[in-house]
Amino acid sequence: MSEFTLNPIYEKVIADLLAQQYSVVDTFFSNEEVENLRESLLQKYNENEFKKAAIGNQFNETIVKTIRGDFISWIDEIEKNKAETAFF
Repeated sequence: MSEFTLNPIYEKVIADLLAQQYSVVDTFFSNEEVENLRESLLQKYNENEFKKAAIGNQFNETIVKTIRGDFISWIDEIEKNKAETAFF
């Protein structure tokens, strides 16, 4: 039988989620991974792949700037690029 090794970062995330419903891990991604993902997302932003965030669901979406002023772009796990692969 193979030996199973626990990943301390994942264990911290699990413990945090159980204790406070969120986790902050400053070193979860390397600086290079963060920079690559940032560049990828900036390229998408410049190509207008981000859309104005709305409230509601797909059948009842409404843009309300006083509630949501952000823009979103879903990362497609099937059509991901190299930077997005590291994220997944």
